[in-house]
Amino acid sequence: MRPAGAQRNMAARGFTLVELLVAIAILGLLMSAAFGALRLGSRSLEEGVRRADRTEELRSSADFLRRQFSQLVPLSRHEGKEREIAFSGDPDAARFVAPAPDSLAGTGLLQLTVRVARDGDVTSLYLDIAPLDPGSDDWLELPPVRSTLLVRDLAGATILYYGAPQADAQPQWTDQWSPDYESYPAALRIAMSPLDGEPALPELLFTVHAEELR
Repeated sequence: MRPAGAQRNMAARGFTLVELLVAIAILGLLMSAAFGALRLGSRSLEEGVRRADRTEELRSSADFLRRQFSQLVPLSRHEGKEREIAFSGDPDAARFVAPAPDSLAGTGLLQLTVRVARDGDVTSLYLDIAPLDPGSDDWLELPPVRSTLLVRDLAGATILYYGAPQADAQPQWTDQWSPDYESYPAALRIAMSPLDGEPALPELLFTVHAEELR
């Protein structure tokens, strides 16, 4: 049996250096685990917010373009026996005529161009706007007065058109639509490729209402 004085000395001496180091090591492990969990949660939150913003960007752009294509004005002009419709399309751009949207607080007709723009390995979709001048020789190639970013950070994008260029032709998908064609396309599709590591993107599909030419 130890004397009472020895027991009091052991109780008063506190932690040994080894015990203190072990305690610090355990505390460090707990703090590292807590910091890792906090960092993972923060990244997950940021990713969720980024994807939500991406979804909203696509939805807003699709809704806006759908309204503009639904209001497409089927104009055409004649030069002798030649007729040219107010629509031009290739894989990188679709040009058409529509009324000025309310958001622009304007009136009259506009030439709208949905354009694929590439900057290195990154592709974006833009909408170019120009006041329509039917008397211009280049009425389908007017310089834009305003450009709006629709969709950003894509690996690639292409525009396709569905319809029958001539009255006796079968409708099909094509990547070209000429102003020399007899009719407007019946539909338009924008296929987009995401960047590496990004989720797949839905195609944007729009119907074109242009039953009568003027």
